[in-house]
This record gives sequence, structure tokens and C-alpha cells, in this order.
Amino acid sequence: MKTNAMKFLFIPVLICLTVFTSTNAQTALDEQLKVEAKLLGLMVGYEKPLGGDFLLNLGVGQLGGFGPSINRNRNADFYFTTAFEVEPRYYYNRNRRLSKGKNVQQNVGNYLALQFMGVPNWASWSTNGRDVVFEKSVTAIPTWGMRRKLAKNIVFDLELGIGYGWWEIDGSQVALNLGIGFAYVFGVSN
Repeated sequence: MKTNAMKFLFIPVLICLTVFTSTNAQTALDEQLKVEAKLLGLMVGYEKPLGGDFLLNLGVGQLGGFGPSINRNRNADFYFTTAFEVEPRYYYNRNRRLSKGKNVQQNVGNYLALQFMGVPNWASWSTNGRDVVFEKSVTAIPTWGMRRKLAKNIVFDLELGIGYGWWEIDGSQVALNLGIGFAYVFGVSN
């Protein structure tokens, strides 16, 4: 992976962490662990309140896709690879939700985020057992999201965004974030 791409990933994350952790306000956000089934994968995550309405969402998991096989049967295969996510979030409507008596437990609300995703091409596999090689990549995507509680420990998360990405072979290009998922939340603090 090119050095410039790595700098683009780590420098903004460090700046966000510095700004967000410098705030000393007491937060109403919850620290929690979660297992999330996304549209195309499974992630394990940790959410750490940073102060005020800011939160850091960290995740690791297997993200996948669907594509044609190269074998002679021409069957379609599912394929998966390891991905890492770092996402600073700002929940912009928590006070309004609280004033209307709406639920904010388990970090429910609308948010703006900057999603950084890295795919290092570790532990990649396909459903037909063939070796799969993914391009190493890093993406940075400004994102709008909403999170809603469905049951005691189950939340629905929707994310939409457009940003930029760097791929080892294809170079840089526009990247999209369409995240739809259901998470089981283990409250570290509630």
C-alpha cells in the first residue's frame, strides 16, 4: 500500500481523536461491544464515547461480495475478506430526541461520521474453496447514518456516504458506503 494512502488514513484519525478526546463534557453515549450482521458480512465492534456527542466506532470482521466463478460450471460464488473499520461519529440529534422523550439508549439517533476502512487481504476465502486474492485498499467516506433500537439488545443501523478510496492495483477512485445492518449490543455501560 502506498505511503500517501496510509498517511491519509492515520493522520485524520489522529486529528479526530485529539479533538474529540479534548472535550471534558459528560456524555450520555454508551460504551458497548456489538456483533453486527451487515448487508455483506459480519463485524465485531466496540463503541467508545469520546465526550459530548462524539463516539469512536471500531470494528473488525469479514466483509464479502458476490461474483461469478471462473470454474467450468459457471456458478456464482460468495467471497469474503478481512476488513478493519475506524469511524469517528457525531450524534447531532440526541438532545432533540431526549427533549421529545425518545429513546437514546444503545447510542440510538442520527449521526455524521467519517468512515475509514482498510482491507489488508488477510484471511480471504470463497464458498467454492478456491484461493481468492483481494486488492489491498483503504477508503475514507464521509457518512450520514441512523441507528434505531428494535428490541432489548438489537439495533438497526443504516449508513449512506460517498468518498474516496485507494486500491493497490486500480489506484484511487470514488468509493461508496451503503451500510445496512442489525447488531446485537452487549452494553459495557448503560
